[in-house]
Amino acid sequence: MVNSARFWKELPTMPPTTTPHLIQGRPEAADGPTRTNSNPATGEPVSAAPLEDVRAADAAVAAARAAFPAWAATPVGDRITQFGTSHGYR
Repeated sequence: MVNSARFWKELPTMPPTTTPHLIQGRPEAADGPTRTNSNPATGEPVSAAPLEDVRAADAAVAAARAAFPAWAATPVGDRITQFGTSHGYR
């Protein structure tokens, strides 16, 4: 069994990076404030996520609505493969 507290404490310390939101598969640069994500064992910041505005939320919803018909028509097995491949699994 993995000792999760030890795992988090032993992660190398790196400068925090800002993770952009993806809208239509493209990173969206954020102009506003960010939320800092911290290592739960040490409290050190590890990344920042943009706190988007209404414009970005509307763009994400519009992109999702436009993509839904094709995604819904895709067989489940193909969706699983697509999702796994895009997240580094094979």
